Amino acid sequence: MRPAEEQASEHRADAAPFAERAVLGPANVAVLLECNAGWTEGMALMGQAVLGLTRETMQGAAETGLALIDSRSLPSAWVLGMQLARDQVERLLRGSAELTEIGWRTASATCEPLLSLARTNFVRAAEGSRSETR
Repeated sequence: MRPAEEQASEHRADAAPFAERAVLGPANVAVLLECNAGWTEGMALMGQAVLGLTRETMQGAAETGLALIDSRSLPSAWVLGMQLARDQVERLLRGSAELTEIGWRTASATCEPLLSLARTNFVRAAEGSRSETR
């Protein structure tokens, strides 16, 4: 064999044990389904949180609009506008914290099964390589 062919043959022989582990078996499918379930639940929670924030924002703006109609002076309209702005900023900060928390939980629920499977496979591979060298 030529040197390039020998190297390619050695590379294929070295990759064989890893290729066997990369098969999409029942354990891998179960982990992927668990990741998908965590992702789906997290996205549903985020959607509900965003919908709730939108509802609160619209309700606050509508209440302020009605109060502005009843407002009799520019100073009282100014106070109502300032209150609306304060409420919106408060809602934004609260909603941002809530969405960040949901995002972290979703990322953990999505990635943890994959990381656990990878850890398990690395331990098996390390144990296998130790037993082969003995």
